[in-house]
Amino acid sequence: MLTPYVLAVLPQAAVIPDQPALVEVKHGRARLVAEEGTVQLTNVDPASVARGAAHLEVTAGSVVFVTWRGLATLRFEGPAAFEWSGETTGGELDWRVVDVASLEAEVRRGVARLELPMGWQVDFRSGAYHLRSLADGGTCVVHDAGEDLRIRWFGEHGPA
Repeated sequence: MLTPYVLAVLPQAAVIPDQPALVEVKHGRARLVAEEGTVQLTNVDPASVARGAAHLEVTAGSVVFVTWRGLATLRFEGPAAFEWSGETTGGELDWRVVDVASLEAEVRRGVARLELPMGWQVDFRSGAYHLRSLADGGTCVVHDAGEDLRIRWFGEHGPA
C-alpha cells in the first residue's frame, strides 16, 4: 500500500551575497576613501573596487558611477560627498548624503536606506530616484519610477 505524502513548496527569501561597490569615473575626478586606503580616481583609471564602508568625493563637473552588482547603481554629477556602509548581505544598503549636486539612483533589489542632511531618512525599494541638494541645506528627492519610498524625520541629530 502506498502512503500519500504532501510536499509543500514554500518560497524562500533570496540570499543576496555581500557585494563590494564598483566605483567608475566617466568624466573628471573623484577621491575614494575605503578600507583599501585613499585613491584618487580619474576617467582614465579602471574601475575601483571598494570593500566595506567608504567615503566618496566627486569634484565639480565630474560624473561618477557607483554600482553594487544586482542591487543598485548611483550616478553622481559633482560636486558631491557621499558615504556608504560595507554591509550588503540580505540586499540592504546604507547610504549617507553629505552634499550632492545631482544624484540618480536605481535600486534593482533589496532596500537602500539613505540618510539625508537635516535629520531625514529615506528607504528606497526597486525603482528610480533623483536627488539634489538645496541652497537651504535640504535635499530634493524625486521618485521617478518603481515602488513607493518611505520618508522619516528623526530631527537635526538623525536616528538614535
